[in-house]
Amino acid sequence: MAWGALGWTSATPPGTSIALLARTGNTPVPDGTWSTFAPVANGGAIGGSARYAQYRADLATSDTAQTPVLQSVTLSYSATSVPSIGGFTPPQGAVGQSVVITGTNFTGATAVAFNGTSAAFTVTSATRITPSGAPSRAVDEGVPLIVLARVTGADGACGARKGTNPGCSQPGSVDPPAQPERPST
Repeated sequence: MAWGALGWTSATPPGTSIALLARTGNTPVPDGTWSTFAPVANGGAIGGSARYAQYRADLATSDTAQTPVLQSVTLSYSATSVPSIGGFTPPQGAVGQSVVITGTNFTGATAVAFNGTSAAFTVTSATRITPSGAPSRAVDEGVPLIVLARVTGADGACGARKGTNPGCSQPGSVDPPAQPERPST
């Protein structure tokens, strides 16, 4: 998600205040990879792109007879596009052979993996990724085998391809072990 404005309605009697802070991250449970809480003005932008956002409301009073009331909170966002793997170039090759992943929505990709093994990579365009030294194919008895490839986008959304059956587990879950498949003839 690309996070937009954080807005709220409140009742703040004299001597009271309400401040909202927000942070973002790509894991369902906040951890050390999340951004730190930052103050956001009412109607101000949270900013950033991540799968999750969290806000904190700090209520204060200098008069124990008065209490601020947070009545509602709104958070705007726009969905980002999920990476989609269309194929590999070349379509066959030996372990370690250079390969190019083609597809869509690769801009901002944060991870590439083959059979669960991370690979260094370069995003050369929104439709092209070049992994560095990672195999996209394995060879067994001289027959090319297809393995699982996965591309993770900036907000944790992912696209995967195993053979010709696209699919993707949600971030935070574990892909089933990839079993090489022989291409159909």
